[in-house]
Amino acid sequence: MTQPGLTVSIGVQGDRATVRLLGELDIATVPQLDGAVHDLLYLGARSILIDLRHMDFIDSSGLGLFMLLGDRCSREGWELSLTHPPDRSAAIFRITGTGERLPFVGEPAAAAL
Repeated sequence: MTQPGLTVSIGVQGDRATVRLLGELDIATVPQLDGAVHDLLYLGARSILIDLRHMDFIDSSGLGLFMLLGDRCSREGWELSLTHPPDRSAAIFRITGTGERLPFVGEPAAAAL
């Protein structure tokens, strides 16, 4: 049986970074994303876009990380942006009402409309 997981791909251009996620963000995979963001900030990134367009699942651990990163970027003076996930993964933001508090960019996925 294959365990679901998370694939993290990173692109950097100057002080701007894009983190592309594929798969599931949950209690087991949150440390991967948290570590990637930590490393990017350590290396001098001032703007981080987290691409959620290919996420299959995001649980409360993932939501908690996004909320922490949102607070952290405000305190530390760097920019965080999130793309809208597909509808199957966006429910956690709608149910908790946190979508309005997070720095989403662009339009929601067509399936969410």
